[in-house]
Amino acid sequence: MVRKFGGRIIDTAGDGILAEFSSVVNAVKCAVAIQSKIAERNAAIKPEQRIQFRMGVNIGDVIYDDSRIYGDGINIAARLEGIAEPGGICVSGSVLEQVQDKLNIAFEDIGEQQLKNIARSVRVYRLVLDQSHVPTRRAALTSVPQRAALPASNIPVRVPTHFMGRDDALAAIETALNRHEGRVAITALHGLRGVGKTTLAAAFAERHRGNYRATWWIRAQADPSIRADFVALGIRLGWVGADEKEEPAVAAVMERLRYEGDGILLIFDNAVDADALKPYLPRGGGARVLVTSNAHAWRGVAAPVEIRLWPKEIGADYLIARTGRTGERSAAEALSEALGGLPLAREQAAAYCEHLDISLANYRKRFEAAPARLLDDARHAPAEYHDGLTVAKTFALAIEGATQLHLAAEPLIVHAALLAPEPIPLFLFAEAREKLGEPLATALVGDGLEEAVAALRTFALLNRETITDERDPGNDRNGALAPPGA
Repeated sequence: MVRKFGGRIIDTAGDGILAEFSSVVNAVKCAVAIQSKIAERNAAIKPEQRIQFRMGVNIGDVIYDDSRIYGDGINIAARLEGIAEPGGICVSGSVLEQVQDKLNIAFEDIGEQQLKNIARSVRVYRLVLDQSHVPTRRAALTSVPQRAALPASNIPVRVPTHFMGRDDALAAIETALNRHEGRVAITALHGLRGVGKTTLAAAFAERHRGNYRATWWIRAQADPSIRADFVALGIRLGWVGADEKEEPAVAAVMERLRYEGDGILLIFDNAVDADALKPYLPRGGGARVLVTSNAHAWRGVAAPVEIRLWPKEIGADYLIARTGRTGERSAAEALSEALGGLPLAREQAAAYCEHLDISLANYRKRFEAAPARLLDDARHAPAEYHDGLTVAKTFALAIEGATQLHLAAEPLIVHAALLAPEPIPLFLFAEAREKLGEPLATALVGDGLEEAVAALRTFALLNRETITDERDPGNDRNGALAPPGA
């Protein structure tokens, strides 16, 4: 078929074929003829015997080196093939310009796409193939799961209009995900509760959506939601049928990711820990995986990226942008410092000021007089953070969870909250344990302090920093607690 249209096959890799043509019109004609022929064949055979190809057509400069051919012209064609749906053909804008007046074919514009490893964006078009002449083609299609139009995405989180202060983090995520070309790469975002990990993941997904043929959000806090979202991914990509049972469907998706994961970004949001997520991580292939979690221990399965608290200046920038109070810079910095480094607290403050039309300085006075009341005002809790929970409710639920892991977690963080918002030396609690009263004094005996700190870290309620004690520099118990806002 390729030779019939004046082309030649110059490379084969796996089940892929690279062919070149002296005429772009002939290249498109050949692609259409091949897809039509395959459709006719599929209509006449059993479903389990059918095959489908995706095709990409591009015109551009290439480089010849002995028997090899490469360059952006080839790379773009390969990325177009990845965007096409099974049985479909995608072409670049440069191809469309040369063939639209010469071929009686309809094209669907699917927009500018930022293709992987291609510096410039590429306008992509999908051929609308008329296959009504194929006998029983419609009936054949209904019996075979088909992939929906790609790129596919189910991102449920809206990125705030005033998203800022995370350029370094976005760059770190991109670097981490691209460190393993051709094989699965897993990156975990971790940091204190309320620091904006979920929002950052959503921002990354939206910014790079054109780089992937599918971007899929998975609710990772529990097995049932993970499995349901895996099945939904399989249905969307045509890997499983809508009526297939969950267990075989999940297994099928895991297997397909192992061999067909290239060009897919999976986002596991709010994962409990590495052990809970391991059964659902791709076992091979080229998928990219981004995890958000309050847990910090990810080095065994992922490249961790710690999301830091906002500095005072970034927090002030956000307050000004969010409220439009450009003339209140000094007040914005003072309020930002009082609120600590959590984006969630800034958003609640900005919403409060906007709703009541009060100045940032006025809010600061009210906050200092009654911080608990303002941080628990549900009317100003944004839906983009923690499903609309306030700062106070978010932390209350986290403290409750930490207490279930260790009884000393709640009294320990209560005592820490009474101190200045600076790193707190651990030996302060170890050496003054008996003065803290019961039941905390007994709960901190032996490894109790370490275990209580670990429980609080599990729920992202504090960080642990290493410090040097000149009296005993080799002591593993040296360290400091850094609570939110410190």
